[in-house]
This record gives sequence, structure tokens and C-alpha cells, in this order.
Amino acid sequence: MKKLSKEEVKATETIPKGYGSPVRKALLMLKVGEGLVIPRIEWQWKKQTPTVLCSRLNSRGKYEFECRWLADKSGWLVVRNK
Repeated sequence: MKKLSKEEVKATETIPKGYGSPVRKALLMLKVGEGLVIPRIEWQWKKQTPTVLCSRLNSRGKYEFECRWLADKSGWLVVRNK
């Protein structure tokens, strides 16, 4: 374990706790115009792609994500548009 000072706590980037995969949480933390590269190794859903997760988040209306393959098919690029 490591004890942190107040300044170190403020400087540490965190992801909120709650229900969801680390990828979902990282997507929700994106700001408009930012993107996230998801390597195939880190994607754990069997027989699914991040497109499924993006469409679920898009259907709620608060977020709008665009999911694309990387050119070498090694993963996906997800960009937040709204």
C-alpha cells in the first residue's frame, strides 16, 4: 500500500466505481471529440464487438459514440461525438 498526500490524490486520475466494465467506464469518462483505442486483447465480451456497447450507450440519447475498426484489425477506435 502507498499513502498519498492531498496533492497526489487530486493529481491521480480515477474511474468512478459502480456497475460496468473498465472499458464502459473509460468510454463514459471521455469528453466530446476524444477517442479511445480498444485492443482486441483487452476486449473480453465473447462474440461481441464494442459496437454493441456503443449502440447501447447511444440509445439512451445522452451520449453519441462512433466505433470504427483500426486499419490493421488489431482493435477498435471509439470516438465520442456528443
